[in-house]
Amino acid sequence: MRYTSASFGLASEERAICETSGSERAVRGQIAEHERQRAGQTYRGCSSCAGKTLLTLLCASPLASPSASFVSSRTAHHSTPLAEDPVECDAVIVTVPVRCLIDSDIDFQPPLPQSKRDALSRFGMEAACKLHLVFKERVWKKEIEHVIAAEELVPEIWFTENVATCFFTDEYARAVEAMGEQERVEAALEQLERMLGGGLWKDGLKESSFFSWGAVESIRGGYSYCKVGCTQADADELARELGGGRVQFAGEAYNKDACMTVHAAMESGVAAAEGVARLLRGDTHIV
Repeated sequence: MRYTSASFGLASEERAICETSGSERAVRGQIAEHERQRAGQTYRGCSSCAGKTLLTLLCASPLASPSASFVSSRTAHHSTPLAEDPVECDAVIVTVPVRCLIDSDIDFQPPLPQSKRDALSRFGMEAACKLHLVFKERVWKKEIEHVIAAEELVPEIWFTENVATCFFTDEYARAVEAMGEQERVEAALEQLERMLGGGLWKDGLKESSFFSWGAVESIRGGYSYCKVGCTQADADELARELGGGRVQFAGEAYNKDACMTVHAAMESGVAAAEGVARLLRGDTHIV
């Protein structure tokens, strides 16, 4: 799995597409607000863009060969197998899962700074999956909302109305991924009945669904995490913009104050969009 770019001329309206859904909403909202604030003004574009600003964002695409991103002090470039010539733009927002940067799926030229590569080495992203069990009606006590089960197949379960959501990460995720569909459902039901009693779990089941983020080639994991030895300085470096603000990073892993959540991804999307907006307004001094 490699990444290619989606590029749009941003003359009369600003549009953005991000791989991370939380960042996507944030970026769209912030850039739309920037457009409203600057209505009637001319965008600062590079000389080869005829006065337009091109914002290139990295999006998942099942291509056999890698794309390459180029960053200079004046412009950001992104070339892909779909285009013979690099696309010149004012800014790039990188929203790929952190696993893609850890595994060097994207060939940055010039390379990412050693400090950022060192920070990446102290982050990880492991398998994660969910099994949703939908029942005809609730078969557990209403007071039960969340269960942590140490040393069980299903380590975490939360309950809403008539749905039990089983959450797996790391070795638990790999174990359940190796099972067949019927086997994993029966194992989860057996654990629930043994833990909570009632005897109505199997008969009350209406349907089930299973999804593994670790099995998606363009994601390969659920959430980022800090390895032993990781510091706040590493989190700051991972989120740090490059090229005087021309290369921004957005997604849950790139939130230097929090991670592992949708709202962390959205916050980082807002921060990246604000960085691009400052660049377009000329508020940032470009070295």
